[in-house]
This record gives sequence, C-alpha cells and structure tokens, in this order.
Amino acid sequence: MLLSVCFSLLPIAEIAAEESELVQAWLKVSLKHAQDYVFHSQDKADKPFTMLPQAVFRHSQPVRGDDIGAVYLWVDADQRPEVIGTTFAFTLEADRRMVVHELHSLGSEPSQSQWRGKRPWQPKRVDLDWKAVPNAPPVNANPAVRQRQVRDIARRFSANSIDEKEGRWELRLVAKPVHQFEGEQPNAVSCGSRLLFR
Repeated sequence: MLLSVCFSLLPIAEIAAEESELVQAWLKVSLKHAQDYVFHSQDKADKPFTMLPQAVFRHSQPVRGDDIGAVYLWVDADQRPEVIGTTFAFTLEADRRMVVHELHSLGSEPSQSQWRGKRPWQPKRVDLDWKAVPNAPPVNANPAVRQRQVRDIARRFSANSIDEKEGRWELRLVAKPVHQFEGEQPNAVSCGSRLLFR
C-alpha cells in the first residue's frame, strides 16, 4: 500500500461563501491558465492526460500573503494521477499582480507539457520515489475497507512547511481524498487515493 504526496493548500469549503469580485476574477484567470496546459508522457504525445473538470482545491490566503488561485489534477486514461499543479496570482506592485504556475509530477514516467504553444515544463527524470509503508496491513479486497486502510496509514504521518523566514507551519490531513482511482484488482499499482495535508 502506498501513501501519496502531500501538499499545503486551502480547501474549497474554507473559502468564504461570498467571494469577493477580486477572488472570483482571479479564479477565472487561474482556471484559464490551467486549461491551456497539455500534458503527456514523454513518449506518448498522442495520449494527453485529462484535466479533472473541477479544481481539487481553491485558495485565497489573506494571512500568508494575498495569493488567489486553484489546484488542478491531470489523470491518465486509467484515472491515475499524473500531474498536480496550481496557478495563482499575488500582488507584485500596487496596481500589478503576478501569475505563478507550480507543477508536480505524480507519474512513474517523465512528463512533457505545452502551454500556449510553448514547452515550459519538461522534467528530465522522475523524482517521485514510491516506497512501501512499514507495517502496513495487507491490502483488503473490500473497497470500503481499503479506503479506511489508506486513511489509517495517512494518520500515522505528520507534515509541516517552512516559510522564507524559517517559520514553521504545521499541516493537518484533510478529511476527504481529492481523487480516488480503482483498478480491477486491489494492488499497489491499480488503486489508491490522493490525500492532502493543509
């Protein structure tokens, strides 16, 4: 059984119900920037990954800066996560905001991308190193039990981020996986969950 990569993000549910016009406008920019990406495995340009139709997270962070954006997930034909990325904007000067893209490969093969006719992101190698979790129980045949197993394993971990001023931010596990995928047989390569910390 495998534990997925963890990221520090703010879930959709915690954005104020009455989003400001500024937040709404920049979330549209974020979505457009994400939609303009095309990702595929290095040797499979004819099989692009599919972007999930909804952002898995949106964030508006007045406490740790004023960035506004969202996180998106691209999956392969089997719904296995391949790329996760965020596009967000923050105030650069009084009347200017900068848009930033951050991308992470979740696949077992190097990926390539195109964005508005350019190739801005082409990792040369796969840096994600999958490891078995010590003392994990055997994978159960029942999907509901497997979900509980994944959550139980995730609770054994802790995570934190360090900001540019060496400030430590403890992260906590979100209650619900942002994406789940299942193969025909319950094994380490055909089923799993993406569990995030924030």
